[in-house]
Amino acid sequence: QAMLARYICPDKNLFDTWLEDCIRKLIPLFPVKYDRDNPSEYNKDDDPYYDSSHEQPIPREFFFSPDFELNPKNTQEALDNFLINLSYKGNDLLNTPETMLAEGFKGTPYRCTGE
Repeated sequence: QAMLARYICPDKNLFDTWLEDCIRKLIPLFPVKYDRDNPSEYNKDDDPYYDSSHEQPIPREFFFSPDFELNPKNTQEALDNFLINLSYKGNDLLNTPETMLAEGFKGTPYRCTGE
């Protein structure tokens, strides 16, 4: 996705600087927890690709709001706001809540866990 965004960005240098800054901020906060040369050792079902679905999501505000402070409260608020504002009725790529539940989704669709 980053390379697509860079491709369509009119100012490649500005995009590269922004992406580099994001990566510099991410490295100490989210260190890699598997051997990059052998991700299947971390993924026990012999899939050669790393499955990040169990990892903490990073809110978009982290990348686009310079004053966003990454902490559990702010992260939860940003993720809540994102989910609440999703519209499966207006987006054909999103499943209905009924479909999600039928396919094993745990929790309330389009709401954070525990609500």
